[in-house]
Amino acid sequence: MKRSIYIGFIIVLIIVILTGCVQKVDPSKEPEEPTEEIKPPAQALLEVLPTTTGDQYFYNGFAEYGHIQTIERIDEEEGKKIYHVVGMVDDPSGGEATGEFTLEMQYIVDSEKITEKILQGQKLPHKIPELEVLRLPLEKGNRWEQKMLIDGREETLKAVIESVDVDPQDKRETYTIVYTVPMADMPENTYKEIRTYKKGVGLYYFESTLGKEYDFMFNYALGLIEKKE
Repeated sequence: MKRSIYIGFIIVLIIVILTGCVQKVDPSKEPEEPTEEIKPPAQALLEVLPTTTGDQYFYNGFAEYGHIQTIERIDEEEGKKIYHVVGMVDDPSGGEATGEFTLEMQYIVDSEKITEKILQGQKLPHKIPELEVLRLPLEKGNRWEQKMLIDGREETLKAVIESVDVDPQDKRETYTIVYTVPMADMPENTYKEIRTYKKGVGLYYFESTLGKEYDFMFNYALGLIEKKE
């Protein structure tokens, strides 16, 4: 009898100890999800763009086209670096043409890509208002796609780094990218852009389709950089 009581006491004691070790879970508290790490802008992409503000970049090209632009300021946000660009498109009419000739855009650099965002550019010959101009890795053959609205319809823009070269004059690396997207009133209903970006300079060369009635491409290139005094 005493042995039975003793064994019962031991069992109860074990149950009490085990119960105390079990942590009570509050059903009202959900387990916290791990926060996603925000990566800094990729250094390889930052090296493609200029590092200074205030310098003036003069572009000129087909049919007396020209524009001037400058990096007004560079801001930093969480995981991003934003280059604010302002400028003016040339008015070959001497003031007789209508419309807005000022331009304002941003280059937004994150851990994967550089995005060009046009804020004001009625006379700027860039047809894609928000374009992923470069993506890592900066290697020949790298491809990516971007969904966008063209004339109210969702289309897929396709981009490929066609070549990676070195300018023999200044020894800077260059990246030539080809972009294509379905678009009405273009040859074979496809709009095409070719851009070359130069390391430390940014956009160096631009070429694009004009329309079905044209059998040649529009183009412009960087002609001069005037350094801020």
